[in-house]
Amino acid sequence: MITGLALHERAALVGLTSREYIALQAADPRVLTEPALATDGAVARLRRWLDAGRPDADAASVVFRGSDAVRAIVRNVVAALPAPVRWHAVTAVAWLEVGRAAAGWMSVLPELPHVPGDQPHLIALAGDRDDRKLPGYVAHELAHSWQWGISAEPVTRARTAMTEAEVDRAIISVVSSEILVERRYRYEVIADNLAETWGFPVHGNTHDHGLRSQMAADLASRGEIQ
Repeated sequence: MITGLALHERAALVGLTSREYIALQAADPRVLTEPALATDGAVARLRRWLDAGRPDADAASVVFRGSDAVRAIVRNVVAALPAPVRWHAVTAVAWLEVGRAAAGWMSVLPELPHVPGDQPHLIALAGDRDDRKLPGYVAHELAHSWQWGISAEPVTRARTAMTEAEVDRAIISVVSSEILVERRYRYEVIADNLAETWGFPVHGNTHDHGLRSQMAADLASRGEIQ
């Protein structure tokens, strides 16, 4: 969203003066990169953090269900993120993992975070992946969460938010599956790019556009995202 904008325009976009914008960028350049502000949702979440007084968050407080080993990886990744994203990861996301210590498990549903002006997010992880790659997956999925469109509509038993699959079907009904694949491709690549700016390249294929295109086509055919 910030491509081509002058400094004062970028500052106004996130609700800061030019001086405040420069100071924030100096404190942590990762906060104001183009991938970090690539969507309306990302801008809204940054502004919410600013409006809240720039709170810090303890990565040990993540809402997590799964093996202790994967919990430690998630905490380590979250602790290394820029402060606005760390706060989002702790206060707006519930994390679930399966596959490391057990093929399946049952637990009481964790209390989902209350997120004024937005919905809580859920990130599911396959804990049986290579520990050298898993941090990249954690960062990539959190990048999706950070960039996801803002919705203030509450989720209830009677009404749920429009699913990604429903959005896909609507797109196909109006345009074509090729447009959907391109949309998926862009969606995955900007998450790759954001994870990389945070210091977590995604399993070595961040710039492998051929692989990402194939993944996008596969995901679009199934109505899924990763």
